[in-house]
Amino acid sequence: MNNNNTCLYLGAGYTAKCMMQQMRAENLPQAKTMWGTTRTGRNLENIKEAGAQPILFEGTQHKKDVGEVISQANNMLISISPKEEGDLVLKHYEQDIKANKNLHWVGYLSTVGVYGNHDGDWVTEESATNPSSERSQWRKKAENQWFQLHKEINLPVHIFRLPGIYGPGRGPQNKLKAGTARRIDKKGQVFNRAHVDDIAATLIASMQNPNPGAIYNIADDEP
Repeated sequence: MNNNNTCLYLGAGYTAKCMMQQMRAENLPQAKTMWGTTRTGRNLENIKEAGAQPILFEGTQHKKDVGEVISQANNMLISISPKEEGDLVLKHYEQDIKANKNLHWVGYLSTVGVYGNHDGDWVTEESATNPSSERSQWRKKAENQWFQLHKEINLPVHIFRLPGIYGPGRGPQNKLKAGTARRIDKKGQVFNRAHVDDIAATLIASMQNPNPGAIYNIADDEP
């Protein structure tokens, strides 16, 4: 598996499927063999349509078939939400990851929420992290777990801190149609957003030019 032609998406959701489609459209070698995990059978066909082989991963225990794929992958994207104990992939499959000597790139999707409140100031990858919400605290814990593996075994980990994601099927218009839109009237409030196509393009660019240990903030250029 040294020819770098396999990619595993642990949590084949909205962003991962967009990345799959871009990789196929660009005919990238990493798209030759792709796998995507999902918690339920409802998403199996969507993963197939995006060009990947679907695998069930409930996140509650180690499964042999998932472990075998992890041990074969050259590239991995992790977008599964962590829990209080941290990252679920590492909880159940850390040994499989350590056993894989052919990993070229590992991407972990985190959130800009790990920075906490900076009172409207600009935030960069060097800014201090101070997550206030419980979910952001879990994300920061998961980031630390992945970075620890990077330090221990030189795992080629890359952290991507994402804002709110929009794109086809997602956005204010869709929320209005669904009746779930909320008006937020708060002086000085700004929002960070990123289009799913731009996120996918950034992930692919990183995969093609790895920089292990790097952190990337991804956001549109206008808050």
